[in-house]
Amino acid sequence: MVREGIMTILADNKGRVAIVGIVVLLLVGYSYWQSFAAIELAEGLPADAVQISHGNCEDGDTAHSCEGNVSVMEVNGSYLLYFEDYDATDVPDVWFYMTKNGHEGDTDAVEEQGLLILVPQTMEDSDGRAEVEGTFIIPLPDDFDPQSWNGLSVWCEDYNILVGSVEFTFNQ
Repeated sequence: MVREGIMTILADNKGRVAIVGIVVLLLVGYSYWQSFAAIELAEGLPADAVQISHGNCEDGDTAHSCEGNVSVMEVNGSYLLYFEDYDATDVPDVWFYMTKNGHEGDTDAVEEQGLLILVPQTMEDSDGRAEVEGTFIIPLPDDFDPQSWNGLSVWCEDYNILVGSVEFTFNQ
């Protein structure tokens, strides 16, 4: 009976148009979702890296999750961010910002006063957005001063939403 109903729909031009429309909508929806799906990374830490500060990812709000550990590391006088088992809610236009305070959710404090950190692993496909997950390293600028930055915000610029954050604890 179901088969006969489907065959009747397919025999009717309106039915064909409806089915084609549904397929197109599904493909467009899937493509949109894939446009901000994270890239999985698995990078190791250099043996001579020294941890300067560290913190755990915390959710931005009840609708956005963030997990993993983030450390500021020093290697031969240069600094880097080391993310371990990082994962966050997939959202469009998401970026990493170093912030003066941990758990910073104010747009001005993040976008105007924060330090935008580009993800080199996504430069080719998404201009350095934070569309990554897993364990990975991000080099910090040459003039980076770890004492000036106490937090990291995972920030959606399209909607000015805090997806997640890290408050750093400095090692003694």
